[in-house]
Amino acid sequence: MTRYLLAFTLIFIVANVHVLAEDAEVKCGANEEIDLCGKMCEPTCGCREHNPIFCPGIQCGGVTSACRCKKGFVRNDSRECVSLEDCPKKDDSEPKLAGLKFCLDED
Repeated sequence: MTRYLLAFTLIFIVANVHVLAEDAEVKCGANEEIDLCGKMCEPTCGCREHNPIFCPGIQCGGVTSACRCKKGFVRNDSRECVSLEDCPKKDDSEPKLAGLKFCLDED
């Protein structure tokens, strides 16, 4: 029994070291940082606050870590993290859909 417990412990340690080594190799772009948690949808120029029904938070862990925009930055159409001031102005002439909204910051 002790032999199995020792083998399991060693496998667990090796697996975690492998995940940590993979995370260490990730290089994020400008205005991005590694984040273990987050939401399924990142804020964008067009939608700064997503409806949590469509974009729930995700459980934190090694497999969910990714480069995400730093606080105060959002993704533009080119998938780069930019400040809100660098986002194009919204076109208010587009029709708004009634009902459940994907973006909470829509009027």
